[in-house]
Amino acid sequence: MLDLSAAFDTVDHSILLSRLALRFGVNGQVIAWIESYLKDREQFEQIENTKSSIRQLLRGVPQGSVLGPLLYVLYTAPIADIIKSYDLHYHLHADDSQIYVFSPSQSQHDLCLVKSKLEASVEHIDSWMVLNRLKLNQDKTELLLINSMYLLSLVLSYLQVGEEKICPSESVRNLGVHYDQHARMHVHLN
Repeated sequence: MLDLSAAFDTVDHSILLSRLALRFGVNGQVIAWIESYLKDREQFEQIENTKSSIRQLLRGVPQGSVLGPLLYVLYTAPIADIIKSYDLHYHLHADDSQIYVFSPSQSQHDLCLVKSKLEASVEHIDSWMVLNRLKLNQDKTELLLINSMYLLSLVLSYLQVGEEKICPSESVRNLGVHYDQHARMHVHLN
């Protein structure tokens, strides 16, 4: 489970507009409309009757809008290419991203190959994010191992990502659903 810091707030408008044009063929009036949607935005905070000063938003996509998550997903679309290049699987849901792999083999050698692929892909994603003004929060990135109850459990003690060692968690929360290492799923409705 990859955790991005302030993902929607850090989208670079010029990179987004360029990506929309070059990768997705968005141009003409449509790109001009999106540019006008993004620029000259301001925000302030209000607590009861007290307002903060107004600040211009130089980056980011509007949260709580229909278009914000779509623009974010298009901005981060190259992450899918990176993951696929390592022959891994993924789910990208706005700023919630997961990389996963199936390993039917019980050999420690195959587990080492999987570990190597995962580490390399996350390092590559981290580098891409730096270039695209995003930040992978390695402290909150999680690893969950789910083993079959019919096969021997393979042990993976950690993934090395940059300076961080990501150790397996007993359970993780993903899109409001809790998963544990025994492949049980718990849905908590709030």
